[in-house]
Amino acid sequence: MIVHDLKNPLNYIINRSNSQSVSQAGMQMLTMVSNILDVNKFEDAKMVLNFEKQYLNHCLQNAVKQIEYLLAEKNMVLMNYIGVHTTALIDSELIERVVINLLTNAIKYSAPNTQIDIKSSNIIKNNQNYLRIEIIDQGSGIAAEFLPFVFEKFSQSKARKLGLSQSSGLGLTFCKLAIEAHGGQIGVESTYGKGACFWFSLPGESTENSTTLELERIEANTNIIALDSNDKKYLIEFALRLKSVEFFEISDINQILNEIQATPGSPVYKWKSELEKALSAFNESEYNRLISMVL
Repeated sequence: MIVHDLKNPLNYIINRSNSQSVSQAGMQMLTMVSNILDVNKFEDAKMVLNFEKQYLNHCLQNAVKQIEYLLAEKNMVLMNYIGVHTTALIDSELIERVVINLLTNAIKYSAPNTQIDIKSSNIIKNNQNYLRIEIIDQGSGIAAEFLPFVFEKFSQSKARKLGLSQSSGLGLTFCKLAIEAHGGQIGVESTYGKGACFWFSLPGESTENSTTLELERIEANTNIIALDSNDKKYLIEFALRLKSVEFFEISDINQILNEIQATPGSPVYKWKSELEKALSAFNESEYNRLISMVL
């Protein structure tokens, strides 16, 4: 009931905010809330799918609009190799959310200034045509011992017990349930330290080859924070405390940030401001990156 009631205020934030980053952060949070609700519906066999013939690129474009700011923050490029006439019989809202979850995951574990590729291919299984969609990143990859748990419910807890950081909570669980409800399959191929390829298959028609379409190229962030040794010496105690606090414990984080004294315009002030922005945008990857600048 609490999760369901969150949808209305989140929609208000998304539709009334004058800030694109705030609206997109709101959409990211709404996706997380929807994941929780829909995983429950799938498990209770109460999810009703609305199948329509759709262009895959249309779903992809809608998904990209919701994660543009994540790409921008890391100056990443998204390359699309899916044919413009590639179609499938799908519930477009669910497939868009699958793509959002997989792209968010790929961005989160990728280094700045890298590239994500989206590709499609035809496969035949049991005399039926399927479309295989791949989202390939150049990120940290997934350790072999975690691969069996990637799509399990609450995989984040298992990852921590194994001493691993790769996790997506309920996002990947939702993806698995949504794809299987379409009669498809989902999986991941990865070597730790060498990126990951998340893929899913959907019953569909044959695809066509297309030229490379670059969906998004974000200009490099010019707001460089140049911390010197004295700055880091002052900040290290705060950084260690921030690292020990869970990202969702907002009040504890703000309490630590409020203790940092800095002159406006100074590197320490910029570092603190960027941390606050990452926190308000719910960007855990950027938040951790800023803390690692000090440690």
